Amino acid sequence: MQYDNKNIDLISSDYLYKGKVLNLRIDKIRTTLKKNIVREIAEHSPAVAVVVLNPKNQICLVSQYRHAINAKTLEIPAGLVDEGESPLEAAKRELFEETGIKAINIEKVLSFYTSPGFSTELIHLYYVSDYKATISQNKDDAENISVFWYSIHDVLEKI
Repeated sequence: MQYDNKNIDLISSDYLYKGKVLNLRIDKIRTTLKKNIVREIAEHSPAVAVVVLNPKNQICLVSQYRHAINAKTLEIPAGLVDEGESPLEAAKRELFEETGIKAINIEKVLSFYTSPGFSTELIHLYYVSDYKATISQNKDDAENISVFWYSIHDVLEKI
């Protein structure tokens, strides 16, 4: 593993679990202060998220059940980047699968780590200002997604 800080040394790295979406590992490192510490790391697949704004200045949100929190969420369309797929391709695919929207004008906004204290998950955020709405979604078998449009004001209140 490559470290930006040359004073950090990886002593060992052991996998506890390897799965489809994430791997769990325990790293032992030597810090800049020469202390040995243990870090639990969740290696997560890269993901994409898409903000869609319609001509009425409404943002597209999707509602779906999330088992990890045993609740329905309201979120922007998002999903994992498949093996061999670029983040841009994944953003277009996930947007269409979850909402039936085909992006015409899509721009990358930024990439960010969700929880860098323990996770490698990197999300690529995109913005769609021009699109073609289709009649149906193309959801994964396990997805039960509803699509909603909210004003920017309402979205900010919900946040």
